Amino acid sequence: MDQFRRRAMLLLCMFALAAAPGCATNNQMAPRAPFVRSQHLCATASPGSVDAAAVKQDLGALLAYIPTGVSVQYLKPYDANVSRIGALTAGAKNPQSYSHKDGQLLYLSLATIQVTDDRVTVSNALSFGYEEMMDSEVGVSDKTFDSTRPNTVEIGGVMRLGFANRELAQCVAEEFRLLQLPLRTQEQEQALAVFQTVADRYRAMPAKPQVSEEQRRFIVQANALTQKKEFAKANALYEKALEVNPFSYPAAHYNMALISAQQGRYTAAITSMKKYLMLMPDAEDARTAQDKIYEWEALGGGR
Repeated sequence: MDQFRRRAMLLLCMFALAAAPGCATNNQMAPRAPFVRSQHLCATASPGSVDAAAVKQDLGALLAYIPTGVSVQYLKPYDANVSRIGALTAGAKNPQSYSHKDGQLLYLSLATIQVTDDRVTVSNALSFGYEEMMDSEVGVSDKTFDSTRPNTVEIGGVMRLGFANRELAQCVAEEFRLLQLPLRTQEQEQALAVFQTVADRYRAMPAKPQVSEEQRRFIVQANALTQKKEFAKANALYEKALEVNPFSYPAAHYNMALISAQQGRYTAAITSMKKYLMLMPDAEDARTAQDKIYEWEALGGGR
């Protein structure tokens, strides 16, 4: 009944104050003790020192109920029309208010964000799986979107969370980062295991295949787009070159690694560079390639 009443209040607010920049509802919850950093994993944990299940459990405790509320700005593409506020808040626990402008939802405020084994959920429509943040830059940002909760946890390209308490925001950001390393490690291991067959076949070839004219076209175009810093398009063209023949141009993996690093996608960069070294362990630039891997590990690509 309480959930129905909260949903009804949100909808009534939408229709009554559609022209207003924001809209609020009341939310009654039992008092909770203030956040204490030393009681959470962010106070002592370091990458690799705790398992993902423990981090998810502690993150869930941090976000289970925040008396001052947390504001949420969803960064993935979605229909943010405020006329859909009922659908956008469906499944949310303890919603408090929402803000909108020119008919578009700016952010939601609520007291509870749900953390499960596979995802973080604001509502049925606004959620993300942990794998979606694998290569995101995560930290406390200066991109304030709610002046009442100015401490923003930025999960690049996925979501922003605004908190009133800066220490709480820092703790949440650190725990999201703790979850990234095992995800990155698993992704790399799976990709490299699949690629091992390609590497074995290439290294067993007595004569290496030559670049075809069709493949050369893709490579030249990819190089040109890289110079223009159109990295996504360049990467797609290198992939096309490899589809033509996965054995005739190992340097595509080296180039794709550099492109991924330029985009801040360090996990992908490390994976591509390791593929290059699997094909060309004795290459003249093998030392440089391995040093790049070390560099990208320090920048967040995992090991």
